[in-house]
Amino acid sequence: METVGHNGINPWQNALPRASVIHKLTNLLCSSKFVVMSSAAATGKTSILQLVQRINFQLPHSFMYIRMSSSISPYDLFKARGIDLLNGTLSSALLGKDFIILLDDAQVAYGFVDFWGALIKDPSVHALLSKFKFVISATYLLSGSGSPVVFEDLSRILPSDMLLSEDEAFQFLNDPAMGLPSELMSFNILKGMMVNECNGSIGALRIASETLADRLKHTTITETTAVQVYMSKDMVVSYG
Repeated sequence: METVGHNGINPWQNALPRASVIHKLTNLLCSSKFVVMSSAAATGKTSILQLVQRINFQLPHSFMYIRMSSSISPYDLFKARGIDLLNGTLSSALLGKDFIILLDDAQVAYGFVDFWGALIKDPSVHALLSKFKFVISATYLLSGSGSPVVFEDLSRILPSDMLLSEDEAFQFLNDPAMGLPSELMSFNILKGMMVNECNGSIGALRIASETLADRLKHTTITETTAVQVYMSKDMVVSYG
């Protein structure tokens, strides 16, 4: 497996396995050219893009990661990576290869309507990119326009798919590199409260873990103290 155009993403960076959503995404990629993954901020979309690069598909493939921009035309971003959609050409390095293109932060480029229309609907673009598949990762916009109309019929990873299961939430908290500090690992009541309160949001768990560790760093730690700090108004404001 080859990964090109990291542009800040490391497929081997430590991340929660997210087996259920990865299984759904890989199944959709086996049957669909485009998969849209859209959910709220801090739900682990970029981590999913890291994890999917570790999966072996039946056919040889490479990955290319592109972070979209509101100020740079997607045509220019693609061209910089050897995909010239306007002139209908691919660089020699891309010819004959199966690629999965990971488009991150797609919501910032929703205004380039002509690009999305061409990418998804134009037969000549489909012919040029016949060996390419796409994961379009986007954060819900609280204001402004929604996703392009051409997204409507595409396969999707739903927001509910992005939520952690209870087991995954506990796995996150118990991971020394991502979750609670070691001195809090044995506090099962605390962990149960955090899993319940954060309701499947990996972003909320991460913020709660980091904030709690910061609040307790100059304190003699007991589970009672940790729970009291976690339930304090100051703590709720920090991650709520």
